[in-house]
Amino acid sequence: PEMFEKMGDVINSIPGVGTEFTQPIQMRFNELMTGVRQDIAIKIYGEDLDVLVKKGAEANAIISEVPGVGGGCGGTSFRSASDTC
Repeated sequence: PEMFEKMGDVINSIPGVGTEFTQPIQMRFNELMTGVRQDIAIKIYGEDLDVLVKKGAEANAIISEVPGVGGGCGGTSFRSASDTC
């Protein structure tokens, strides 16, 4: 618990970033509810599809520069929630 608190304090100090520390069974239920199977995901919401695509591409460009980061589907890439690997 102490480690989670310390990690949460650091991560939550970044604006717009949230954390979720879970047990494996809880994580599986969360996956079923949200449709996200990866350990880390970025969800971008909005009504303007052109803006969403642009913001997704921007996020992908930033993430792809992080050493050791790769997507679960053969590389980091922008995908819609309905895409499957």
